[in-house]
Amino acid sequence: MIIIIIIIIIIIKIIVIIILLIKIIITIVIILLFLIKIIIIIIIKIKIILVLIIILKIIIITKNICDDNNKNN
Repeated sequence: MIIIIIIIIIIIKIIVIIILLIKIIITIVIILLFLIKIIIIIIIKIKIILVLIIILKIIIITKNICDDNNKNN
């Protein structure tokens, strides 16, 4: 009888450890997904900023060209 109780206790402990491991893994996956989301958002913002900078440069260049043409006329 005692051996059966010991075996049951060991099985319960193993199950609890497995459940804890699964919780830890799920938590790690959630954190990783959150980090990936943050990184994607940062990349998108950087791309938007780069596009805005390029547009500004184009505007400045065309303005300069127009100014030069106006000065020549």
